[in-house]
Amino acid sequence: MFIDGRTMPDNEVLDYDVCIIGSGAAGITIAREIAGGSYSVCLLESGDLYFSEEAHALNDAVNVGRPYPQLPQTRLRMFGGATNHWGGQCWPFDPEVFEPRSWVPYSGWPIRYRDLEPYYRRAHEVIQLGPYNYDAASYAEQLGLPLLPFDSSKIATICSKWNPLRFGMAYEDELSRRDRFHIYLNSTVKNINRHRINHFIESVSVTGTSGNDFTISARYFILATGGIENARLLLLSNDVETQGLGNDHDIVGRFFMEHVIYYSGFIVPMENLPYNYYTTHCAPNDDWHVIGQIAIPRQVAERERILQYRSRLYLAQDRRVADSVHSFGYLADHVAAFEVPESLGYHVSRIMRDPLSVVRGALGARSGRFGESEWPIGYTLGNQIETAPNPDSRILLAGEKDALGLNKAAVNWQLTELDRETIRRGHELIALEVGRSGFGRMRIELEDTEDLILEGAGTLSHHMGTTRMHESPRMGVTDANCRVHGLQNLYVAGSSLFPCAGHQNPTLTIVALALRLADHLNDKFVT
Repeated sequence: MFIDGRTMPDNEVLDYDVCIIGSGAAGITIAREIAGGSYSVCLLESGDLYFSEEAHALNDAVNVGRPYPQLPQTRLRMFGGATNHWGGQCWPFDPEVFEPRSWVPYSGWPIRYRDLEPYYRRAHEVIQLGPYNYDAASYAEQLGLPLLPFDSSKIATICSKWNPLRFGMAYEDELSRRDRFHIYLNSTVKNINRHRINHFIESVSVTGTSGNDFTISARYFILATGGIENARLLLLSNDVETQGLGNDHDIVGRFFMEHVIYYSGFIVPMENLPYNYYTTHCAPNDDWHVIGQIAIPRQVAERERILQYRSRLYLAQDRRVADSVHSFGYLADHVAAFEVPESLGYHVSRIMRDPLSVVRGALGARSGRFGESEWPIGYTLGNQIETAPNPDSRILLAGEKDALGLNKAAVNWQLTELDRETIRRGHELIALEVGRSGFGRMRIELEDTEDLILEGAGTLSHHMGTTRMHESPRMGVTDANCRVHGLQNLYVAGSSLFPCAGHQNPTLTIVALALRLADHLNDKFVT
C-alpha cells in the first residue's frame, strides 16, 4: 500500500519489523524478497511516484574536489530511484575485483566472487536480462558479426548486456499488493536515532515535507539511498555519536569512487569494415541488448600493475567529428531526460567546430549505419576504468543547508596517478595489438602536461565506496553481511558497499548484494 507522508499526523509513531530507507534498485529488490511474510515492512521514499522539483532539489550537493559535471542530475528522488534514468548496462564483476591486488592499495573484498555468483544469476531475473551468459564470442556468432582480429591474450573482447528496467514502474503493482507492507512517499529521513546507551537503532525521524514530522521504529533498518546519501545520512545522525554513525575511525564517506569516462585515442583501420558488434546495441532479444567492448585481460593487468580497463569504440569520420558526435549524443541524452547539462557551453563549442557535418556523423554513429560513401575512417575510444580506492576521495557534510535544514553533502572526488597510468598503458597496449594484428594504426592522444589528473574526464554517475565492506571497523563501515560495525540492527545496501569497483557498471552487483542481504535477514533475523 502506498501512503503519502505529507498526510501523516504530526508526531505520529509507527512500528514495523523492518524499515527500508530508499526505493532504488537495492531498496525495491530487498522489499520484494522480504515483504509480504509474517512480519511487517515499510519502505521510505523521499520523492513521489513521479519526478518533482521539490524532491529533486534535496539532491543538491557542494562540489569541493575535481570538476564533477552533472552532480545534481546523477540522482533521482522518486520511486525507483536512479533506475528511472539509467542506461541499463549490466555485467558481473570479474573475480579479481574481489581479491587483494598487491599493486592496488586498499583492494580486496571480505567476500569472493563465488559468494556472489548465485546472486548474480538471481539478479539477472530481477533486471530481466535473459540468459546468464557473458561469452562475447557466442553473441557475436549468434548475431553474425565479426570480432576484431586481436589476440585475446593481449586485448580481449568482452560484452555487456543492456536493459534499462525502470524498477518503480516494473514492480509498483506487485509491491502495492503485498500484505503488511507500506510504502511511504514524500517521506524524507532526517535522522537515524541510536539508543543513547546500547548499540542499536531505535527509530528514524521522518518529515513529510509539508511541515509534519513522524517517527518509524523497527527491529531492523536498511539504508539504501545511494553512494552519496548513505554516507550523508550516517554523518548527519550525530546526536549520540558526534562523528556520525559507524564512523569511529573516520571511514564513513571515504573511498568515494566513480567510473571515469575519458574520450581519447583514435584507431584508423586498414580497411573500412563495419564492426557493429562494438559500436551499436545489437539485439538478440527485444527486451535486452548486447554490445562488445575491448578490455585489458587479467593476466596483462597483473603483469603491468594497472587497474581494470575497458574501452567502447565509437564510429567517427575524423577526430573533429568524433568530438562533435560525442557532444551531440551527450546533449541529446540530457534533452531526452529533461536536463540542462552544466557543461552546456563546452559541448556546444565542440559541436560548432563542424556544424554541417555533425548531424550526419551523429546520426550515423548513434544508429551504427553509414552510407556507402560515408564509411567512417576510424574509431574513437571511450575509455572506462576501475578507479583506485582512495581515502582522500570522500563525501563530507557541507556548511550549506537544504530546504529541510540539513547539511548538504560535500563531494570531494579525486583520482590518483594509478588511474592515469592505467589509461596511458592501456592505450599503448591497444595500439601495439592494433598494429601487430594488421588491423590498422592507433593514434595516442593523451596529454602529458595536464594540471589535473585526466583533465576533462567525465563520470558515469556511479557513486561507490563510501560505506565500504571490510572485516575491520578501522578500514570499513560494514561487515561482510552489510551490517554497520558496532550497531546491532543497521544495514547498508547499494554500491556504497563496494571496496573496489571494477570497470563494470554497478547495478547488477547492487541487486546481487541486495538479494544476499535479504536472504541474510530472512534466514538469520526476521523469521
